[in-house]
Amino acid sequence: MGRGQNGGVYERLSAPWSGFAEFIGERRQWAREPEEKSEHWWIAPFLVAGYRRRVEDIIGMAAWFAGDVDRDNLGINDLKAALGPWSQWLAYTSASSVPGASRWRVVVGLSRPHSVTEYTRLWRWFASRLPIDVHTKDASRLHFLPADWNGGDNQWHAQDGRPADVDSILSMVAADPVPPLPSPGDLRNAPDGTPIIPQSAIRQAMGRPDGGRLFSLMGQAAKRFRLNGWILSKGELAQAAMVASHQIAPGKARPGIEREAQRAIDWAARSFSIQTPLERMRERIRWEDRRRLSHFNPE
Repeated sequence: MGRGQNGGVYERLSAPWSGFAEFIGERRQWAREPEEKSEHWWIAPFLVAGYRRRVEDIIGMAAWFAGDVDRDNLGINDLKAALGPWSQWLAYTSASSVPGASRWRVVVGLSRPHSVTEYTRLWRWFASRLPIDVHTKDASRLHFLPADWNGGDNQWHAQDGRPADVDSILSMVAADPVPPLPSPGDLRNAPDGTPIIPQSAIRQAMGRPDGGRLFSLMGQAAKRFRLNGWILSKGELAQAAMVASHQIAPGKARPGIEREAQRAIDWAARSFSIQTPLERMRERIRWEDRRRLSHFNPE
């Protein structure tokens, strides 16, 4: 969750459904102008490796799904009919909702956390039941919380029940093709002196709230090694992660560090293909362009 689209507070929230719904519901009493939406609180169901909010950087999704219903002017009874009276969900009107043109954000509790690949299939299932905005097909989307929007059509509904069963839903939706894993001959050793987790990444992690930041460092490292076609074992990644842990959280025990390292390596192998030298050069050019533009500040 966070406050402000381009800065502010970022924090990992761990709570049962009741606490999660209460946190969201508390914000609906805050009076705001619709144009202040970008400074309001938001939630997002993803955890990223590193600090960029891109689908390819996501290493895990939470146990809830959210989608926007921005057409057909549906009401609460329509949402109940689509989602069922027994399920666990909440809905609230967004900043763009006005009387006579309701715009809903629907948040549904799930039986378990899921992956990015599973998210695309969950989205297709929910979209078959509700006219969900196609833009929410992007797993990296932020979802602004409700408020007492001045002049808005401010409605709220929270319903407790059974969370939607992820595995049952997936059994009804065809799986997306999975990229093949590389053969040993496709991989090579990293150049001598290449750090697995660079000090620059560790310094960035030290300035962020605790909660998933070490796994983010591991995912970021596994992704970099995967894209370059470099060999990386779970033992090597775990050892580098422990060095980073001693700096960002001295004295903190990491009993499952090798298991987490293997999870990060498996995620990178599933999510990315080894880049050719030309692809790496193009990506480097794009990265340099983005960096220059982020520092450009016209007077």
